[in-house]
Amino acid sequence: MAKEIKLLNIGIITVIVLLVINLVILYKQPTNDYNKIDSLSTKIDSLSLVRDSIVRQVDTITVKLKENDKNYYKTFYIIANNTVTDDYVFFRKYLADNKARLDSISDSIRVKGN
Repeated sequence: MAKEIKLLNIGIITVIVLLVINLVILYKQPTNDYNKIDSLSTKIDSLSLVRDSIVRQVDTITVKLKENDKNYYKTFYIIANNTVTDDYVFFRKYLADNKARLDSISDSIRVKGN
C-alpha cells in the first residue's frame, strides 16, 4: 500500500511538473506572437499612409485633368468659332514670330537632303 501511494505521489508530481512546463512554454509563445502582431500593425499603418498619399495624388491629378479639359473645350470653342480672317491673322503672326526658328529647320532639312 505504501508503495502504491509512493507511485501515485510520483505520478502526481510528474503530471504537475509537465503542466508547469507546458504552461511556461505556452506563456512564452504568445509574447512572441504579440510582437509579430505589433510589427504587423506598424506595417499596416505605414501601408495606410502610402495608400492615402497615392489617393491624394490621384485626386490632384483628376482635378488637373478636369481643369485641362475645361481649358481645352474653351480654347476649342474659340478656335472653332473664329472667322477666316481671324485664322489668317493668327497664322500670319505665328509665322512672323517664328520665322527664324522655322527657317533654321528648313535649312537643316535642305543640308541633309544634299
